[in-house]
Amino acid sequence: MEGWSSAPDLTKTTGMALRFYEQTSTLQFGFGIGPESEHNVVLREKLRARIPEIQPEFGNNAVKSRGKNHIGLFSKKIKFDPLTCTEENVEQEVEKLIKTEVVGEANHIQSVIKRILAL
Repeated sequence: MEGWSSAPDLTKTTGMALRFYEQTSTLQFGFGIGPESEHNVVLREKLRARIPEIQPEFGNNAVKSRGKNHIGLFSKKIKFDPLTCTEENVEQEVEKLIKTEVVGEANHIQSVIKRILAL
């Protein structure tokens, strides 16, 4: 793409979040486009314009509704019951959960976005 030597730097434009819901013992992993800033105006607009091409890549985890400032692209619910952890192993259990349920998805999301932007 114009002005990019290889792939766009998504760090100032996209973001990931984890939110725990105690009532359902669910950890929600989300990925989306952040609010507009002086650093991301051009890339953010390119991403917004390509949402119809990006979203189908995420299947059931695609976010269907759009926010105005934060625009969700991906959302996955992960079962996690912290009550099954002990004080000694909670850190390892959370790390294992992130490695098995989040890292692969995050890599896939970023490769999809970069591939779509390169078209």
